[in-house]
Amino acid sequence: MFKKGSTLGLALICAIWVPLSAYSQDKSNVTIYGKVDLGLRYINDTDAQHTSLLDEKASTNRIGFRGREDLGNGMAAIFTLENGFSADTGSIGQGGRIFGRQAFVGIDSKSFGTVTLGRQYDFGTEYVGSRAAGVQAWGGSAAAHFGDMDNNNMYFRVENSVKYKSPTRGGASFGALYGVGEASGKAGKNRTTSFGAGYQWGKLYIGAGTVDVNNPIVAVYDGNLTTNTKGTFGKSPYAGLQAADRLQVVSLVAAYQLSSATKLAVLATDVRFTNSLLAKGDAEYKNYEINATHYLTPSVVVGASYQLTDGHWDSDNSNPRFKQINFGGAYFFSKRTSIYLRNGYQKAAGDAKFAQINLLPASGGDSQFIINIGLKHNF
Repeated sequence: MFKKGSTLGLALICAIWVPLSAYSQDKSNVTIYGKVDLGLRYINDTDAQHTSLLDEKASTNRIGFRGREDLGNGMAAIFTLENGFSADTGSIGQGGRIFGRQAFVGIDSKSFGTVTLGRQYDFGTEYVGSRAAGVQAWGGSAAAHFGDMDNNNMYFRVENSVKYKSPTRGGASFGALYGVGEASGKAGKNRTTSFGAGYQWGKLYIGAGTVDVNNPIVAVYDGNLTTNTKGTFGKSPYAGLQAADRLQVVSLVAAYQLSSATKLAVLATDVRFTNSLLAKGDAEYKNYEINATHYLTPSVVVGASYQLTDGHWDSDNSNPRFKQINFGGAYFFSKRTSIYLRNGYQKAAGDAKFAQINLLPASGGDSQFIINIGLKHNF
C-alpha cells in the first residue's frame, strides 16, 4: 500500500501531467522529461559485504515539467517543476517534496540574462560540478567527493532563492543566488548565498563557484541542529559534521577537450564548517580530483578518476584523509537508454578510521569498495 503522502503526490503529478501534455501538443512550449535508473549494487567493507537493488541516489530518478512562453523582444517566461523518486520503492525523494529536485519560475532575456525564483541549484554545482566524475555516465554518486560536502554532486538545493545568470558573451558567463532562509524573527539565520562564473575558450573550460550557508543542517540538509536527523552521512561516525553554524565552499575546475573522444578535468574544492557539532569546533576539508573520459566508440564510454580529501579539525589538530579511485564504463543502446558498470574504492588515512564512499553506509574499517551495475532510460 502507498503511504498517504505518496498517494497525494502521485495524484498531483498526474493532475499536472494530463493538462500539460495536451497543452504541449497545442503550443509546443511545455516539455515532459525524466529518468529511470536502477541496478544492482555490491559493497565490500573491511568486515562485511552487502548486495542490494538500488537506484542512483545522487542523480535521482525524476519526472519533470519544463515550460517556456515567448513574450516578444527576446524575452520568455520559463518554469521548471522536477520531482525526484526512488525507482526501487516508488517513494518520493527529497524529504517527501512533490517537486523536491527543482521548482522555480522566471524570466529569460537574450540580452539581459535569466532571473528565476524558487528551489534551485547553487553555482558551484552549475559551473564546477558539471565537470566532476560524479555526474559522468561512468561515475555516478559513488564518485563524488567525501560526503559530497562541496555539493558538486548536487545533493542539496537552495529553497526560497532568487537566482540571476548572465547571458554568455565571448564564451563567458556569471551568476549570483540569494536564499532568504525565512527563519521567523531571525534574519539571516538560514540564509544562503552563491556566486559563480565560467569561461569557454576553444577546447579549454574554466569554472568557479562559491556557496555560503548559515545553519546548513536546517537550511539545506532538512535536519535539526540538535538531533542531526539529516545529512549526507546518515548513521555514521561522521554524522554531525554538517551540523554547524556555517558552511562555506569554494570550487574550481579546469577542463580540456583533448580530442573529439577524450576529455580531462581537474577540480579543487575547499569546504569549511564553522563550529561543527562533531568536530567540536571549526573543520576544513580540501578536495582534489582529476578525471578522464574517453569514448571508445560513439556508443561506448569509459572513464576513471582519482580523488584526495585532506581534512583538518582545529579542536584536536587532527587530520582525517580519504583517498579514492573510481572507474567504469557505459554502453548506449540509443541516445536515451544505456547500461553501465561503475566501481569505486576508498581508503581512510591520517586520523580517519572509517571509510565511507558517498551515500553509502560507513565501513567498519578503513577501506570500502563498491560495484554498481545498472540500466538507465531517459525520456
